[in-house]
Amino acid sequence: MSDPRLEILGAPKVAYAVDSIRITHIKIKGYRFFSSPIELSIDGKNLLLYGENGTGKSSIYRALGLLAGKNIDKISGEKNVFSPEEMPEIEFAFSDSKTLTFDSDSTEIPLGFEYLKPLALFVPLLDYKRLLRIHFSSIGEGERINIYNMLRDLFSMYPVGDKGTKLSEIRNFPEYFSAFESLINRELLPKINDFIGVFDKDFSIDKFEFTTEIDESGRPEPRISILIDYRETLIERYHSFLNEARLSALAISLYLLLSAVF
Repeated sequence: MSDPRLEILGAPKVAYAVDSIRITHIKIKGYRFFSSPIELSIDGKNLLLYGENGTGKSSIYRALGLLAGKNIDKISGEKNVFSPEEMPEIEFAFSDSKTLTFDSDSTEIPLGFEYLKPLALFVPLLDYKRLLRIHFSSIGEGERINIYNMLRDLFSMYPVGDKGTKLSEIRNFPEYFSAFESLINRELLPKINDFIGVFDKDFSIDKFEFTTEIDESGRPEPRISILIDYRETLIERYHSFLNEARLSALAISLYLLLSAVF
């Protein structure tokens, strides 16, 4: 039996054929957890990894992150500690019959893999530590959580305006902050509330509040705070009001938004 509410979670329609290229095979050796070679035959299908702590899940996670072009030049420092003589090597095979190998000599993704470029806009890999930034803070329950740094990193390569300028390319700060606020509150807020509604109908995001405050050193500090609408009541310090299930729904909805728009 299907639930129509879950239709919003479906994969977006592909705009061009290259998007249909899938990973068919992964081979990892000498990298992080894996002292012995491991091979995963995926055949372009979805894959669920599960297991106890210390079984290599995060190593596969980190290997997949290389496809976004991140930290490729740091592979040599990711040797398995029990096999220091074994140089790390990660190999991906794709459904277009191409093979991409990362090793200690790799510095970037080579030509011929242009279909991986969209991953540079958004690395669709979030772990629990990044999700916790939305509702966990060491500043205390009486203060609002500032998620500016997290959103800045996640949307730095997002195109804004008619010319397709990336958000991080705007050098004038007032212009940048204004474009950032417009992107989040006008373009993306309705979408994230759609996702929240799948999990819970009692709350939504009223807005992302963009402000600038002066820190202790006298420097301006950009801030982004989430204001929650809970049963038509405005909640400013949501992290001390919402229960764990709703906080998790908030964090997961932001992740789903990012997956949908990139």
